[in-house]
Amino acid sequence: MLRRREIFESVVHRAYAETDPQILARALVEQFADWLPMPAWGLFASNGTGHLSMLAAHGSQPVAETTLAGVAAWVVASDQAFLSADVARDARVGLAEPGTAVGLPLVCDGRTIAALVGCDPQPSARAPRVGVGTRQPLQRVLDLVAIALDHALRLQKAEALSVTDDLTGLYNSRFLKDALFREAKRAVRYGRPLAVLFLDLDGFKNVNDQHGHLCGSRTLVEAGAIPASFLNAHKARLLLLTLLSSGLEVGAIRRVFAQDVY
Repeated sequence: MLRRREIFESVVHRAYAETDPQILARALVEQFADWLPMPAWGLFASNGTGHLSMLAAHGSQPVAETTLAGVAAWVVASDQAFLSADVARDARVGLAEPGTAVGLPLVCDGRTIAALVGCDPQPSARAPRVGVGTRQPLQRVLDLVAIALDHALRLQKAEALSVTDDLTGLYNSRFLKDALFREAKRAVRYGRPLAVLFLDLDGFKNVNDQHGHLCGSRTLVEAGAIPASFLNAHKARLLLLTLLSSGLEVGAIRRVFAQDVY
């Protein structure tokens, strides 16, 4: 009983000490993996439109990831906990691979914002059970963690909106200023060159004048997607690109711009 209480208190303490959703989720997953050993654990968050993204995983394997995602989708859609001895025989999820699974909803303000899921590729003789003495304190812990996670996700979204352009989804000048300062310091520290590429759309005013601002906006969106496609692997989405050691050929971008029709 004392061990369980210590774990629950640790979970809540770590949840409220973090404002980064990924770090918070990782701490929660690792703590539950310690409390309830299963080969794979994952925490999936909902974006409010039915799409789930994995914020953290522990000991996950390719097959287990499919099970974790399937169970998480059911938990978020039904707002209920999921306990199954064999997901391959469970009509609620209809997964192909067998295995034991546990899915716990994280509910905040009446919404299931995330699902904490654990699974074992080996089916069990019976479904996992949460003891009567554990059920209530566990639910309180999950409710408190859900509040902390919801706050962290909202904060992350607000921060993202503050540094991105509404129209193109590209980073704005506020992000640019911070990025250039950060990369300049890094270049000095490691003694490596830093290149900056400015892209100017010739004749853009004519697009607005001849075809209207709606067409001009679409041109900006399409043009902004071109350099971003080159640097997706580097998580860079800037019309002004900071070229580090990526080996990117500026001429390649120029040729793509020349080939595209707007």
